Amino acid sequence: FAIPEAGDVKWTFTDIAGRTLKTWTQHYEVGSHEIRMEKAQFNTSGIIYYRLDYHGYSAVKKMILME
Repeated sequence: FAIPEAGDVKWTFTDIAGRTLKTWTQHYEVGSHEIRMEKAQFNTSGIIYYRLDYHGYSAVKKMILME
């Protein structure tokens, strides 16, 4: 993901039923960034939705965790 100016980014990960699996907020500098997640951090498999919130902007995407 890329952000146009430094700021806090909030991440929220939920399962298909809407249960929150993990959240955190981290400060990022301007530019492109990459995050890596391990399956063990979620203790589930299947479709996971992740939401990025930054300065009033939010985006929701999905990923598939496979065993």
